[in-house]
Amino acid sequence: MSRAADFAAAVREAVAVYAKTGRLLDAALIYAKHGIPIFPVDHRNKAPIPRRDPDPTGKNPHGIPGTGGFYKATTDPITITKWWTRNPRALIAMPTGPLSGVWCADVDTALEHEHESVTAWDALLAEHETFETREHRSASGGPHVFFEWEDEQPIGCSSGTLPKGISVKGLGGYVLVPPSVRKGRPYVVYRDIDPIKAPQWLVDLITQGKPQPKHDPKSPHPHQPFQGTAQVDLDELAEAMRFVPNDDLAWEEWTSWALAIFAASGGSQRGFDIFDEWSARSSKYDAVTTDERWYEISGSPPSATGAGKVFAAARANGWRPPLQPATPTYAAAANATAANATAADPVQEARDKMREIVRDFLRAADNPVPWQSFGNKPPPPLAHAVSHRRWRRQDQNRDRGVGALAQAGRTRARRLCHATTQAQ
Repeated sequence: MSRAADFAAAVREAVAVYAKTGRLLDAALIYAKHGIPIFPVDHRNKAPIPRRDPDPTGKNPHGIPGTGGFYKATTDPITITKWWTRNPRALIAMPTGPLSGVWCADVDTALEHEHESVTAWDALLAEHETFETREHRSASGGPHVFFEWEDEQPIGCSSGTLPKGISVKGLGGYVLVPPSVRKGRPYVVYRDIDPIKAPQWLVDLITQGKPQPKHDPKSPHPHQPFQGTAQVDLDELAEAMRFVPNDDLAWEEWTSWALAIFAASGGSQRGFDIFDEWSARSSKYDAVTTDERWYEISGSPPSATGAGKVFAAARANGWRPPLQPATPTYAAAANATAANATAADPVQEARDKMREIVRDFLRAADNPVPWQSFGNKPPPPLAHAVSHRRWRRQDQNRDRGVGALAQAGRTRARRLCHATTQAQ
């Protein structure tokens, strides 16, 4: 029986046992029985529970890189029992790749994800030859489509040219399996058959233009290229990160920045370079640890963080985004720029154009004609303000004149009335 068939058999039996006992520990032990390595993840945030091994040299205070998380996946029933005894609600996670004999296309729904990709996945299936393989549903209802692992065609964790929201879990990744339950929603089997070899069109979309998984010279663990879509311009991201302080941060905070940079850069090599440069500013910096942390993130890429976190922190520390070139305010200025480019004497042409602009300004200020009469485009703002002040001053003078005339009329009337009284 192939490893892929072992995986399918393990899922069937694990689901059946859980239906009888209601204990995830019993289901986890079934996977071990079939030789499928597993490990627990937190039911609240899907974070791996197994910690790194302590470093006796003290060089790595957070443990030896490459010894925690899915690196701890095992079939040992004693270890599994300890894990789920301490964490009875922990979800069952399984590393993908040669250890389990399968890899997975993980299709996101709109629930708890930034990009809904079920529609895009259905469109891909409609465009190509049909196939049927093993399929699960995640707690959010998204398809987990499983394929048989082939050593001749290794698949990493790069989505290649697949649409956004469709992630690939291969060598270096992991996936949650039934009968895990998160937020009251179970992981379930949708199509209960053995995984098949992936159709060539899907493999081509994933591997087209992407290098094959390889071993990093400074790490014993295989690294896969991860090429997502960058959220922002990476030069701007690099500049912003230079303003973000790194004062020997705690492990959790340092990791949160790794996640943000990974999401913002699409997990690219340039993104790692930015993260590595920023990490090197700390006295805790270790090149291997930094490399391993980036690699671990590629197994389960983040979707709830990114460039917004980076730019907000950078602005708070004095960074200002580069200003985009402004469009000329007035057509005259734009025309002057175009004329200068081809003028025989650009200096003289610029002076003439400036004189013309000044004359127009003075004419607009000296002739306060309501500009709305000529169209929707206002005159130069300063001329408009000057004209407005002049109109207002003229109105005040006119009001003052009318008041004086009225007062003189009243005085004259009183005098005539007094003279008439005396004459009588």
